[in-house]
Amino acid sequence: MERIVITGGIASGKSTVTRYLRERGEVVLDADAIYHRMIGQMSPLTTALSDAFGTEVLATGGGVDRRVLSARVVSDPDALKKLEDITHPAIFEALAAEAEAWERRGLERLFLDLPLYFETIYHAPPLHVDAVWVVSVSFDTQLSRLMAREAMSEAEARARIALQMPLVEKARRADVVIRNDGTEAELIGQLNTLLQGEGQ
Repeated sequence: MERIVITGGIASGKSTVTRYLRERGEVVLDADAIYHRMIGQMSPLTTALSDAFGTEVLATGGGVDRRVLSARVVSDPDALKKLEDITHPAIFEALAAEAEAWERRGLERLFLDLPLYFETIYHAPPLHVDAVWVVSVSFDTQLSRLMAREAMSEAEARARIALQMPLVEKARRADVVIRNDGTEAELIGQLNTLLQGEGQ
């Protein structure tokens, strides 16, 4: 089974890409959705987070209260690193298990939606992939789209973007770069060409 990572940066258009892939009938595993599912109930990951950050991060109905946990780490780099050291290996292990399950069912191609793939691969369990597709835009496009989408000031948007690896660096490391400075129709045209090429 071919395994392809889809990654990018905030406001780069990755969600548009993964939505279209699903519309085309492709299977896309969403790392964020898997994480939210894991911490939405009592689980080994929930217990590990409670042990690390205290029982106050637990939600009343079970699982983790994401708002409380986020508030604990948003302005504390050490706490954020602790969170990532706990969550990223667990997410990669869950992704690997789900990928293996799809392979046993005979799936020929699987996409892995991993927003922070390049930021996490060096301190998470090995995750076999065949290619990495990066959805990339210019910095000016990324900035303007983020400001419009989140109703942010320019300073706030720049600060959010600075939290991630620059898109130019992600593009440099990619096997395939999907340019998304144009229209959605142009983006879909690129994806159709890629899917046809992968299917040959």
